[in-house]
Amino acid sequence: MSRIHTLLWGTCLVFGLACEAAPESEIDCSATGSVEGDITLVLATADDAVKKDLLVRGTATHSEGLAIRKITVAGVTATQEDGFNFDSWEAVITFDRLLALVGSSEDNTVTIAVTALDSCDRTSTIGTVDVAVSLTPDVVVNELSITATIPGIDATDPSDGYYLPADGNVPAIVTITGNPEAANAKVALEASHGTLSGGDEGFEGLSVTLTGDGIEPAKATLLYTSETPGVALLSATSGQTVATKLLTVAGAPALIPSGGALLKGQQIRVTVFTDGQLEACQATPTVGLTVTSGGGNLMEAPGGEVTSEGRIEIDVLATEDVEASTVVTCVDIYGQASTGEYSVDLLPPPDDGSGDGGDDGGDGGLPDDF
Repeated sequence: MSRIHTLLWGTCLVFGLACEAAPESEIDCSATGSVEGDITLVLATADDAVKKDLLVRGTATHSEGLAIRKITVAGVTATQEDGFNFDSWEAVITFDRLLALVGSSEDNTVTIAVTALDSCDRTSTIGTVDVAVSLTPDVVVNELSITATIPGIDATDPSDGYYLPADGNVPAIVTITGNPEAANAKVALEASHGTLSGGDEGFEGLSVTLTGDGIEPAKATLLYTSETPGVALLSATSGQTVATKLLTVAGAPALIPSGGALLKGQQIRVTVFTDGQLEACQATPTVGLTVTSGGGNLMEAPGGEVTSEGRIEIDVLATEDVEASTVVTCVDIYGQASTGEYSVDLLPPPDDGSGDGGDDGGDGGLPDDF
């Protein structure tokens, strides 16, 4: 017979009662009692290999009615759930611990042993269960973002040339970023127009796999180009998590009007439009015409005063009545160019009064003696 102190005085402390010395009770530890119960693995499906922390639940009952001091699941101490004396318990085995338990197992299987310690310091095995463990952890994607950077361009300032030329020659570096736990996640990608490259082409379209160490954000990069002007919508999807990014693709500048003929003294205003960023305009030198913008002579040097709307206003003036033309070329920061041609329309010759029949105003050829 073993003598064990029961801490009934704990009840007194809880209820604020005055207690004397803690009573002693006799527990018969000579009986061959044991702890019995059941074990439940909380898995996505019964056939799935575990890819994340494993939740184990169960019940326990002592055959002799003794107190159960502790239940251990694969070395992890279980916690008491609803009820008393561990009649309902659960434990979480981390994925890292599962990998450690796999060890050199050829089939990546772990035997989970559940043991109980009773008040007589006896250990009983409630049961064991085999669990298949995947060597690749389950990924949880709850954060996604897309950034697009252009070499040599400040992506933090959209006014600083933050766009792609519509010539397909300059790529944007697209970075997909997820939460640290998203490492190894597959992310599906789409673009409303243009081409994404550097991912994996499959039956369901283009995708990338995020890489990371589980501590820093998981990432993947690829390239985007387009030959279609407009705003491109880039999207990244993994499960229920979606991220989008808008990226402007601009074509060559447009000169409006793109040409015209002027009489001496006439002037037209040419407006240069772009969805990108203008670099400069220049006109071929000629006589009889002037091409200016913001006070600068575009025949002498490249220039052009850019308005707050991102346009250049150009004035073309015919100064002489001579045959002349000039070509105005405007380029953006990527070298995309457009031209417009403007000329002098010669004035008609003045009327010399000679009439339409060559009559010199005489007598019409009558004889002198008429």
